[in-house]
Amino acid sequence: MKSIGVNRNLRKAALLLCSLIIMACCALLINTLLKNKLVEKKEVVFKYNHKASVNYGVSLVPNNIFDKKVLEEGNIYLTDYVDGINTSFKYNFVSDKPAEIKGQYEVIALVEGFLSNDKNSKSVWSKQFVVKPKTEFSVEDPKGEMKSDITLDLRTYNSLVQQANKTFGMNFIGKLTVVWRINMQGSSSYGDFSETFSPKMEMALNEKYFQITGNLNENKEGNKESVIKITNPKLKTYILMSLSGIAFSIILGICVLIFTVPKRREKNTAGKAAKILKTYEDKLVALRDDSVDGSEVIIRVVSMEDLRKIAEDLDKPIFYKYTSNLEEITYFYVVDSRKIYAYYII
Repeated sequence: MKSIGVNRNLRKAALLLCSLIIMACCALLINTLLKNKLVEKKEVVFKYNHKASVNYGVSLVPNNIFDKKVLEEGNIYLTDYVDGINTSFKYNFVSDKPAEIKGQYEVIALVEGFLSNDKNSKSVWSKQFVVKPKTEFSVEDPKGEMKSDITLDLRTYNSLVQQANKTFGMNFIGKLTVVWRINMQGSSSYGDFSETFSPKMEMALNEKYFQITGNLNENKEGNKESVIKITNPKLKTYILMSLSGIAFSIILGICVLIFTVPKRREKNTAGKAAKILKTYEDKLVALRDDSVDGSEVIIRVVSMEDLRKIAEDLDKPIFYKYTSNLEEITYFYVVDSRKIYAYYII
């Protein structure tokens, strides 16, 4: 296949670009294999779920109205018929791996007196009761549970509101808030963790009837993570990209080297022709047509001066094909029988 002549600088630029791509792809490949072969990934190695909940039932004083001795959750309760509020606190811990759970819990009752039922109303007075002092607990089973039952005597708290009304000569709106405060600390082979819970119940005091509200259930989840080394998911992609770039650049470079050649630099033929015409004016003969038919033996000389010497030795003129465009005058020659001595400008 014939080579294609291309601009010398363009050919060099193409080969340089191929070299740069090869070096960049090699650098990417080496970096991938040495540094990016493995990547860090966070993996959950320990999961747990724990819940603090309070259930209750309202026990009634003996009466001829209610068939039940204990009313379930979510009812309206008549204050005069309430004997006590039976609460059952539970803390459940569930994990997928063994863990040791320790902690403390306490039960606090807060009685407050307000002047109105407005949500933004601030309490005028308050008093706190320790229903159950801080108590240690532990759970070692991955599906462990801790229970605690307490009965709240509503009469005690109602009496406090009545006493405040009498003392201050005002009718306060009483409110009872009971909070179970739990602080737990856990330890496992994957690390330590801690959490707090504070389920609570709220109810009105010193009223004819009341309802029990509040956030009685709190459920929380947690986990422990570990950083592991895994094979880079993009490793194959990086390697394929690098090898493809290297292969493409090598093939392209070979094609440029084999199938292209740099064009010869264009010479100033017009200037050289003009100089020769002026310097050797008395030796030159301009022809309208070449005096050769192509069967002669052509002998190329190195310079115009060499051609002049040959012409003088043979006592022959120096011919050239005339044209008004000096760029088209590209050679001069001397005819000696079947020999042609020629000098080519380009």
